[in-house]
Amino acid sequence: MRKLKWPIFAFLMLGTLCLSAIVILGENGTRSNLLPANGGAISAEGDDDASPKIGQPDWQVRVDANIEYGLSRQAGFLFSDDGGKSWASRNNGLPKKRIYPFHEDSVRHLVSLGVDPENPSRVAVLTANQIYLSENYGQDWEPVARKRPIPEGAYLTAVALSPIDKNSILLGTSFAGIFETRDRGQNWAPVSRELKFLYQGADYWEEISAVAYPKDDPGRIIFRCGFGQAAYRMSQDRKSAEKINDPDPPLATALFEPVQNKTNADTPGVRIFKESSNLNSINGSVPDGPDALLENDKAPSAAMNMDPARMARLHTAAGRFGIYIRSDKAYGESLDQKIEFLKKNGLNAMVIDCKDDFGVITYDTKLTQPHQMGAVRRNPIKIKELLRKAKQNGIYVIARIVTFQDPKLFRYQNHKYAVWDKTRNMPWSTREYWVDPFSEDVWEYNRAIAEELQSLGVDEIQFDYIRFPTDGDISKIAFRYRPAGAEKADALESFLVYVRQKINIPISTDLYGFSCWCRSISFNGQNLDAIADYVDVICPMFYPSHFPAEFLPGLDYLERARRIYNDGTNRAYGIVGGRSLIRPYVQAFRLGKELKMTTPVYTDYLLRQIQGNLDSISPGFTLWDYSNSYYMVTEPVRDFLKEHRAGKDK
Repeated sequence: MRKLKWPIFAFLMLGTLCLSAIVILGENGTRSNLLPANGGAISAEGDDDASPKIGQPDWQVRVDANIEYGLSRQAGFLFSDDGGKSWASRNNGLPKKRIYPFHEDSVRHLVSLGVDPENPSRVAVLTANQIYLSENYGQDWEPVARKRPIPEGAYLTAVALSPIDKNSILLGTSFAGIFETRDRGQNWAPVSRELKFLYQGADYWEEISAVAYPKDDPGRIIFRCGFGQAAYRMSQDRKSAEKINDPDPPLATALFEPVQNKTNADTPGVRIFKESSNLNSINGSVPDGPDALLENDKAPSAAMNMDPARMARLHTAAGRFGIYIRSDKAYGESLDQKIEFLKKNGLNAMVIDCKDDFGVITYDTKLTQPHQMGAVRRNPIKIKELLRKAKQNGIYVIARIVTFQDPKLFRYQNHKYAVWDKTRNMPWSTREYWVDPFSEDVWEYNRAIAEELQSLGVDEIQFDYIRFPTDGDISKIAFRYRPAGAEKADALESFLVYVRQKINIPISTDLYGFSCWCRSISFNGQNLDAIADYVDVICPMFYPSHFPAEFLPGLDYLERARRIYNDGTNRAYGIVGGRSLIRPYVQAFRLGKELKMTTPVYTDYLLRQIQGNLDSISPGFTLWDYSNSYYMVTEPVRDFLKEHRAGKDK
């Protein structure tokens, strides 16, 4: 789907599949992400190897003197009855995922857990979209039904088991508030809809990162908002909530608080978790407001145990400010004009279509298959000449590859790789032509293009349309290359695993803007948290015109644009935890009522978006205007960038 032509309704239906870390109420009033920012394992002994170890937990919870529970990206739910000295996987009944190279099934990422404080044999875990309950220390798991009114797209973020009623469960979500069942999932009811301070507009609510039933007062639920915001205690009637500043100790009995691993007190980020006897963890200074994020989410560091190659890629990709250049503008006088535009505005990067929305290879490729398919442009870009000019002018070149929406590959060999209409036994298409994201041949075709571009000297590979189709009657689609048990998110993750085997320069991906604003479950397969394990830059399309009109109510339209880019970048960076940079596309075009904007207004509109990004945790952006006229840039962006860089150097 071309960025210029997204239907607005798609945003109402989409969200991110970004998998959450385990979430609890953390120390100093902050939201604790229990998984390390690079997804690496940390053992009970504080081993800081970057690669997860099967059988060792990424993070662990002590529930009594001897018993500890652990969660591992690789090994699922882990159990220890000797204080964490040894661990056993207990995944009977938990769902599996299918990720390339398909050597063995692994448990789907477990994003949170909750333990009954009165009976530690009862424990619940969450995947992004499902609840599982064990009543025998994790030996066996049973799903708990997830039903309406919990929205299908809501990502599950927090769970709590009642200490007085084994059928009552609290559930926190990414954008739909808090829900409760009193009959073990047969019926669910919203319990936070009266808390209007959580409302973001268009039926979206602030993320809930932790929930708990206080043992001595279970009617007064306590919860924390996501992204480092405050903790609250609900009233008995659940129509109001008060911020917790000096809570009573009994409220703590259902919570877990982080404590530093005594064995590794000097190792940053290494923590185990024990049952809390007080709520000091949510006292102290709590950053308020939507811009607040954890300090330890703000930047990649050595404490994250990130491998040196990845750190080098992040360093290379950071601080890039650029424009998108259509392939027919990427040579001759047009290219020279774009380079002058970049220099005039203090920009230092260009995104070039190398495989475009029509499946056309736009540069002078030497690969055989594109020529066999008739997919190479007749007058292709002389890529070496383009790269020479770019390097002479200090411009970073990003090669855009439109991936799974590919009309040329769709028609190749009698639609061999096309998504299929199972009702008519023929290729499925709308105005777009999609190939099967589960096909390894499709992965190889795109990887070969990326590998050639890498060898030619581009600085970064950017995959666009790395998703499944969303428009038209997608219920009719059959994916003929889909392995048994594989989900859409598995296909995208597998593709990135496959690509990363050969690509050692930075990789970026373009994602829907709302998929990066909040964690959610989408039928397009995008999962921000999973994608961040493999790519170096996430490029959300935070176009204000594409958000529902009711979103962020009460704000002036121009201020709303600044807020979307500032909060959106911060929130996305908080979700990925520093594993990837956030470099959004900025809307340098107008849609709908924006077409009535006068020149001063649309100039301000563009600059507000840019300012929002520059004031964020992860500054860096690309202007997008499919027409390539960039008429909205009436004032040099250079001044904004100078001010930003001057502040950075202080």
